[in-house]
Amino acid sequence: MRFIAGLFLSLLSVGPAAALAAEDRDDYFDSLQVATLVKAQEFLFDDQFSKADSTLLDYGRQHPDEPAGLLFRASSLLAQMVDREESNFQYPFDSLLDRAQNFARAQLSQGSPRHRAWMHLFCGHVAAYRSIYSSHFGSFASAMKNGFEAKSEYQQALRDDSTLLDIYAGLGSFHYWKSAKAGFLRWIGIFKNDREHGIAELRRAAESSLMSREAARNSLIWVYFDCGKVD
Repeated sequence: MRFIAGLFLSLLSVGPAAALAAEDRDDYFDSLQVATLVKAQEFLFDDQFSKADSTLLDYGRQHPDEPAGLLFRASSLLAQMVDREESNFQYPFDSLLDRAQNFARAQLSQGSPRHRAWMHLFCGHVAAYRSIYSSHFGSFASAMKNGFEAKSEYQQALRDDSTLLDIYAGLGSFHYWKSAKAGFLRWIGIFKNDREHGIAELRRAAESSLMSREAARNSLIWVYFDCGKVD
C-alpha cells in the first residue's frame, strides 16, 4: 500500500496542524471535511481498509457530490488488488472512479478558480489510479495513456490556480516515474528524462503544499530507493 500511496495518492495526506491551517487558506474544503479525510487517509496508510471504507461512506452521505471520498474508496480497492496481485475489485473500482470523475467534471464550470483547480486535480487522480491499475493488470500503453491524461489534468489545475501546490505531488510522481520506467523509449529520445524535475516538484509539494505534504514525502522515499540513495 505504501508504494501505491507514494506514487500517486497525493490527495489530502495531512496531519492535524496542516488541517487547521487549511481552514484559513482554502475556499473549497472546510476543516471538518479535512479532518475526516485525514482520518481515512491514516487508515489507508495502515492497511485498515474496512475502517477507511466506513469513514468514507459516512463522508459520502454527508457530501454526496464531493469526489474526494469516492477517490479514497477507489484507492483502497486499488491497494488491496495490488497487494493480492488479483484484479477482483475491478468493477467497483471503475465505478467509483467514474462517479468521482463525473462529479468533478460537472463542477468545472462552477465556483472560483480554486474550485476548478481542485476538480481538475481530482480528474487527474482518477487518471493516475487508472494508470497504476493498468501497470499491474493491463498494458504499458494503457498505463502511459492514462498517465499522460493525469498530467494534462494536473497542468490545467495549475493554470486555474497556480497557488494550489498540492498539484505538484501528482506532477512530480508522474515526471519521475514516467522517466524511470520509460527505458528504451527514453534512450531513443521519445521521452525526456524528467527525473530531477519530478524530484524538485515532489520536494516543493513536501515543503509547501496545503494538503499533500506527507504523501509527497512518502513519494520521495520511494523515489530515493529507486535512485539507490538509500541513506
